[in-house]
Parts: sequence; structure tokens; C-alpha cells
Amino acid sequence: MTPVLSQDIFRNMSFEKRSRRARTSESTAAPAVHDPRVMRALAHPRRLELLRRLRAEGPATATMLGEATRQSPASASYHLRQLGAHGLVEEVPDRGVGRERWWRAGQRGTRIEAGAFLAPATRTPAIAVAAASLRDGTDVALAFLDAAERGEVEEAWLAASLLDDTGIHATAEELRDIGRRMAEIVAPYVRQDKSARPAGARQCHVSIRTLPVV
Repeated sequence: MTPVLSQDIFRNMSFEKRSRRARTSESTAAPAVHDPRVMRALAHPRRLELLRRLRAEGPATATMLGEATRQSPASASYHLRQLGAHGLVEEVPDRGVGRERWWRAGQRGTRIEAGAFLAPATRTPAIAVAAASLRDGTDVALAFLDAAERGEVEEAWLAASLLDDTGIHATAEELRDIGRRMAEIVAPYVRQDKSARPAGARQCHVSIRTLPVV
């Protein structure tokens, strides 16, 4: 088995300083987060999972999301309201019946730029978001492996999957180039518009980490 599972939430997170043109072209789909209060709201594994599911699967209620994420509807509703307070999710108008509330992602992506990891006011919350995102991605991968052990993953998907850790020697510029090229390969497959997804497509997870060993 060559088990790769894409963290939709922070696919645009980067420590790289981007050109003004690149920042402008990305701003519509993935606005940068500068407010430490928004970062703190994001730095919670439950909220990241809820946001990931809303971005990948579309609108849902707190009850639906609670069942999918193994938490009570009240807990899911609380975390959705916290995300909603910062514009990360929003209610779907005229969708619910009675007190039922439907939620959808408020943005197509979330981007934290290099400056947030360098500025004293945002360094700690930015790193907390990054750490929570990594844990969320690890949970996805472990769930995949558990399902594979139980024989619940089709052979075609096992053969298509990859888990790979590679040690390399590179300069800072080369490492930056590797990350940029890998992100460019993944980008066309994000397909948040369901009509753009081919038959047989399913939600997958691709994790890209290019880091120096310290």
C-alpha cells in the first residue's frame, strides 16, 4: 500500500512573503488573516474540522455537523457561532425550518502570511493555528489508516494513496521553490465548485510540508 490524504482550510497558509501581484490575485478566494482574534478563533481542532467539512461538502446544520464530527449538536452550534462571529462561516438565509439553522463557509480559503509569524502581536496565535491545522490533518490520515486496517478502503484508493516523508538537503530558495511547485500541482484539483468535479471524485487530503530540520 502506498497510502495522500488536502487540508482545505490552510492550503494557502505559507511562511513565504508574496509579491503584491500574487497577493492581489489570491485575495478573492483566500483572504489573509491579520487579526489575532480571528486566529485564536481558528486555533481549535473542532472549529477547523467544522470549517473543513463546510468548505468541502457544502452547507449543513449543527446537528449534521455534530454527527459527522462526533460532538453534540450544542457543541457544534457553539463553535459555528464562534466562527460566524469572525465571518468564517455564515447562516444560509431562508434554508432552515423553525429554529433549524443552516451554515456555510464564509470564505473559500484562509491564508496566513509570513508577516503574521514574525510580528510579536500575531506570532503566537498564528503558530497555534498552524499547529491545530497540522493536528487536524494528522487526524484525517490516522482515520484513513484505521479504515484501511478494517478493510473499509477500496483497493483502487489504497493504490492511489501515498504516505511519504523524505529528507533532503536544500537552500532556502530551493525549499521555497519546492513548496511553490507542489502547491501549483495541487491547485487545479481543489474544485470547490461541485459541478467541476468529475464522476468518481471524492474528498481527498493532500498535506504539503516543506520545513528545515531544527
